[in-house]
Amino acid sequence: MIHILIIALLLSPTVMQTISSYEISPALKYVSQVVCDYDPTTYLHHVCDLVVFIAPSGSSTEAVVALSPIVHPSPRRNFASYWGGAVILKEYTSLTYGMKPCTPWPFVVRACELENMEINSPNVALEESIEEGNCWEFSGSSGQLAFNLSEPAFITDIALDYAHPSLLSRLAYNKMPQNMSVWIFVDEVDHLNMEISQLVALPAVLFLTGGHQGRLRKPSGMFIRIAQFEYSVTSDSSPTKQYFNVFNGAPKILSQTVVLKVEGNLGAPTTCLYWVGIFGNTS
Repeated sequence: MIHILIIALLLSPTVMQTISSYEISPALKYVSQVVCDYDPTTYLHHVCDLVVFIAPSGSSTEAVVALSPIVHPSPRRNFASYWGGAVILKEYTSLTYGMKPCTPWPFVVRACELENMEINSPNVALEESIEEGNCWEFSGSSGQLAFNLSEPAFITDIALDYAHPSLLSRLAYNKMPQNMSVWIFVDEVDHLNMEISQLVALPAVLFLTGGHQGRLRKPSGMFIRIAQFEYSVTSDSSPTKQYFNVFNGAPKILSQTVVLKVEGNLGAPTTCLYWVGIFGNTS
């Protein structure tokens, strides 16, 4: 029995790719199925070692394929992922556009709740879905989204995404947030590095939204601004997913409570947030 070993490199974007059987010579037949382990968490192609055995024509032995994917760096963890454990903080989050307050009457409450179920909650902004219209909407051109990260982290950068302009009407496009800032909560500022004097720190009470002004989570707390940026998608070729670093002078603080403040949109009466991501590390 004749066996010929061929070693090659294959860049495969799919989970399985099949190479059709065909005659190499009257005596040999090439039979192969290529299976490349695809890691759905990285969304990256694997470079695999492809080992093919060629068996005599008519043999029942299928070609043997050995694959050794090159190890890629681990994907970055998004600490603001809703599915990863991030939680919206209603007291620091703007009211959802179209959400109706429900009265205490039982039958009216049920009807009201059913109607509100059709409206996207702030959780949508942490789910990384940018299908057109699948966003969290609030009234006006300014507002804020607050959440606890899945785990306290040293924040390094923030990500924003929005539906592609080519898929949107002019009104939907104008709901895009533009000027934004990111704030983190700290219990006390006295023990922080003197670099804090170069940043803006405000009492947490100033961040409470409608209906929550009388209730503070931590009375002595402050919010410190660690980033300020402009999100802009000016053409069809502009990337919608954009990353923004924290200030160079931002103190290294293990943070869990975050507020994203939107300070302007493109002129619409309401604003939409499709996706917000927070990246960093825990040590």
